[in-house]
Amino acid sequence: MQSYRRGVSLGFHTFGLEWFPDKYIFYVDGYKYYEVTDGISNIEEYMILSMEYPSKKEEILKTIFPDVFMVDYVKVYQKKEGN
Repeated sequence: MQSYRRGVSLGFHTFGLEWFPDKYIFYVDGYKYYEVTDGISNIEEYMILSMEYPSKKEEILKTIFPDVFMVDYVKVYQKKEGN
């Protein structure tokens, strides 16, 4: 499942990720943005913040450069067992 939010390229936003054993759910400004069920890791990982480029040539041609990726802070939480 994927969705598109208008204005996500403008201003500052909050981004979130819920990591379940069977899926990742991504959020933008508290709204569910994307969900994936393939390639889910079930081992401890390091966090990497990156700016990925589109994978298709047609999408790259639509990309506006230069682009900026600024991070103010990062918080990580772990749910307690049973929640």
